[in-house]
Amino acid sequence: MLSQNKINSKLFVMILIMVVSSFVLVNAETIQPGTGPLSNDPGVSQPSPSMGTPGSAPNYGLALGNNMWISAASFAPLDSNMTWSYSYPGYIYRTGGTNIMMWASVNLPRGVIINGMDTYYYDGGSSLIEVSLLREYDTTIPGENVVAYFDSVGTPGYTSTYLTIGQTFEPWDSTYYNAFYAVLVKLYPADNTIRFKGVRIWYSLQSSPAPSSATFSDVSTSNPFFSYIEALASSGITTGCTASQFCPNNPVTRAQMAKFLSTALGLYWPY
Repeated sequence: MLSQNKINSKLFVMILIMVVSSFVLVNAETIQPGTGPLSNDPGVSQPSPSMGTPGSAPNYGLALGNNMWISAASFAPLDSNMTWSYSYPGYIYRTGGTNIMMWASVNLPRGVIINGMDTYYYDGGSSLIEVSLLREYDTTIPGENVVAYFDSVGTPGYTSTYLTIGQTFEPWDSTYYNAFYAVLVKLYPADNTIRFKGVRIWYSLQSSPAPSSATFSDVSTSNPFFSYIEALASSGITTGCTASQFCPNNPVTRAQMAKFLSTALGLYWPY
């Protein structure tokens, strides 16, 4: 049996990843997909998210349920050829101009899975509202990638639409250094028959996928803890027990645990 102040290194790796994930998400909102700001709006009917019915588990670790709310007030016209106005409670609508597009940037932790997106709006006319989640590129690189898209159908009144996405949030890669994500909204009519309130983006954390080769000579690619140990090594949380070994079966002391946690969580406190 392990002593009280020591635990196996492999077990500690798993615990550490869960603790880091819990720390990052400690302030996550506890609402679920298809609920939120529209719950007090007249005549609203919330959609059933196609990702499944969320359970009652707390929002930490790699579980589903983390979200970022981008209100209509955070969106800006694509250019100066648009006028707009506000409508209670928190909606915007276009009043004139030739430009019909507004946009807002999306800033999530790199590497999370974008599970889906709820869009909240009012549709009371024959014209459309279109909403897209885009992965945009630097102006020197033409084109854009449409991650998700929908337009309103009919005149449902106050409502919301949920889009399933299931894509890793990666604003940077070796080809497109200045890629970024944005939500683009097109408000076709210049009146209040189409109103936009905002979007809620649902995401969950994930551990890095396993690389093709091993960093440590004593942790092979077939080791069930391989991807987790590599994640700690790549992020600088551990450098191993020697220059080439991780010593996966060695116990972890309280002193080593303090260094791991402080490095992983970026603990900085003024003394």
